[in-house]
Amino acid sequence: MQNSMLVRLIYANLALFVSIKLLYLFFWLFQTDSPGQWALQWLAVPSDPTKLIFKPWTVITYMFLHLGFFHLLSNMLWLYFLGTLFVQFIGERKLYTVYIAGGILGALLYMLFFNIFPVFETVNSSAIALGASASVMAVVVGIGTYAPDYEIRLFGVISVKLKYIALISF
Repeated sequence: MQNSMLVRLIYANLALFVSIKLLYLFFWLFQTDSPGQWALQWLAVPSDPTKLIFKPWTVITYMFLHLGFFHLLSNMLWLYFLGTLFVQFIGERKLYTVYIAGGILGALLYMLFFNIFPVFETVNSSAIALGASASVMAVVVGIGTYAPDYEIRLFGVISVKLKYIALISF
């Protein structure tokens, strides 16, 4: 478990989070512009496909980018607990594949919805997505469909089947 794919994915998320926070500190100490906008502009996935053409790497980088501690914490807790089950049942290599594929699919669906539904017209040019939620939900749905009747105990008290966790979280 020490150098597993699950741990490496969590470390990648943590490393980017800490790096961004250190940049914030550096910019704050020298009273210059905040790097937050830089991080969002260059690492978050835009909803506008014309912007994506000039920043294709954002389809990958956004799924490791968290600016808020609780956003990072909740995603990493989900990833750790359900990712551990995923690795036990399905394997490490597939965890990486599902994590990345889920993130890419999440980015593509995000852009699709923002460009199809009229409700997003006013914000489409400036909207961005960030965080590991799509990747983590792909892992949750993956293990929930692979072992739907496997039961886990929530808070050590309530037994819940993985299929219900996947349905509720999705």
